[in-house]
This record gives sequence, C-alpha cells and structure tokens, in this order.
Amino acid sequence: MTNTKNGSNQGMVPEARAAMDRFKMEAAADLGVYSPQKLR
Repeated sequence: MTNTKNGSNQGMVPEARAAMDRFKMEAAADLGVYSPQKLR
C-alpha cells in the first residue's frame, strides 16, 4: 500500500525504519559492501 497524497518516498509505518536499516546493513555485509557507519 502506498501513500499517493504527497508523492514522497516515506513509508507508512515509521517504526519500520530501524528494521529496514538493520536489513540493509545485513544485506550489505552479505555482499561485502562497506557500511557508511564503518567509514566514520
């Protein structure tokens, strides 16, 4: 389900942001991609 009222790329469930960030970091680690957090 998408939100077409404002046309932004904002998710419907703000609480899902942390879970999505974890998923992205795990996927990057599996692919051998450096995470931006490690570069700081």
